[in-house]
Amino acid sequence: MDLKDKTVILTGAARVGQSVAEMLARQRASLVLTYLASKKEIEEATEKSEKLGAKVYHVQADLSKKDDVARLVAEAKKTFGHIDVLVH
Repeated sequence: MDLKDKTVILTGAARVGQSVAEMLARQRASLVLTYLASKKEIEEATEKSEKLGAKVYHVQADLSKKDDVARLVAEAKKTFGHIDVLVH
């Protein structure tokens, strides 16, 4: 699958998610990375992904809360114009 210029929401970019973010960044996807409490890890994933050439936006969200999910989707669309893929 060609992910160049596709917008991917990746819920959780700590541990395994960091590897997924790196793979997506290498394919030049635009990334929306979410985190609940692991801000340090999300900042590391953002920095690594940007160094690989990806456009990255990260946002804190509790995905068990409807309002946070709605805000996440709205911010992703505002930032990148569209959402193509969700990796949860």
